[in-house]
Amino acid sequence: MKKFVIAALALTSTFVLADELMVADAGLIAELKQYCMEVAQEDGTGDLSMDAFILKCVNEELESEGYKPVASLK
Repeated sequence: MKKFVIAALALTSTFVLADELMVADAGLIAELKQYCMEVAQEDGTGDLSMDAFILKCVNEELESEGYKPVASLK
């Protein structure tokens, strides 16, 4: 599942300048949140709480796709 989501995101990504990061829409954030919850269930969260892990995971995915990170998921 993880590989499918990563591949799908890679195929739909667009190239932007580093200082012109896009703001992700709610749909993308919801998809990434679901993906990160699945990762947490499969691999654990390490030393982080579930909420902290999911926020970190979502922001890493957003940044890798050229989007601005979010401050919270609520």
